[in-house]
Amino acid sequence: MKAILAALLPLLATPALAQGDVSLDKDVTYYNVTGDTLEEIARSLRRDAPRDLDGFQGQANFWFSWTYNYDQVSSSRAEKPTCLVTNARVEIKIVVTLPRHRNIGRAPGDVEAAWTTFADSLEEHEMNHAEDFERIGRQIPEALDGLTGPCSTIEEVANAKGMDYVDRAQRAADDYDAETNHGETEGTVFPGL
Repeated sequence: MKAILAALLPLLATPALAQGDVSLDKDVTYYNVTGDTLEEIARSLRRDAPRDLDGFQGQANFWFSWTYNYDQVSSSRAEKPTCLVTNARVEIKIVVTLPRHRNIGRAPGDVEAAWTTFADSLEEHEMNHAEDFERIGRQIPEALDGLTGPCSTIEEVANAKGMDYVDRAQRAADDYDAETNHGETEGTVFPGL
């Protein structure tokens, strides 16, 4: 099972010096699970999972922030000045939270097998989310570079375009979870949960 939380780092609404590229920070954090029986492990998963998982056993979170430059490219007395966005850059942060059982080798073979199936399935599910987040976030610089609009609203236009990609990433996560019932169809449910 899993939950997705999408968040947005504060946008840099003012232009910043940046190159048109992507910065990726991808981390996996673990919480410890204990127990030598299916019941003990299930109890530990319920008890020891971080509260922000809201009853799920794993999670992938993402944050996108972007910067860009813009310059005035036209101006006349008859029309408002027009600006062009250049040098867009995105910073993508992805954090995947997963359970870890350091002593599963002490458990009976069937319990160890159940844990391994569950843990591998959960990791694959969460990493699929992470890959979607990265793929979508990497599209932001290209989407921003070349945008034009009135200089008075260019930041609003560029930031709205960036937010479109935040929404796309969240929709991709929601669709994937709906398709897999939060990973249940992929084996992410530990026996007894």
